[in-house]
Amino acid sequence: MTSAAVFVLAVVAGAALLALWLDVRFPSLAPTRLAARLLGLLAACLAADVASRAFVLVVEGSVGSPARELLALGVLLPGLTLAFLAGLWLLRSLQSLATR
Repeated sequence: MTSAAVFVLAVVAGAALLALWLDVRFPSLAPTRLAARLLGLLAACLAADVASRAFVLVVEGSVGSPARELLALGVLLPGLTLAFLAGLWLLRSLQSLATR
């Protein structure tokens, strides 16, 4: 695997772990209604899409530049974390619907 692939995998794994930590540490952040969670998931998917496009633009110029990688991390990590967090909230909603 190339170093760029390892970097992207580390960012994705870090975003998933951050989302899990946020969900456990701050459970009151989760929306209570299913409609709000679905809307949050839609917004998070749009944010992740914008973040991934910005990531490509930042990294395309010169791969391996530490400054560009840090900038890409600052763009991609929040978008992915939000997407994973919204996905967790939606899974919890579906779980609660299934147990009724």
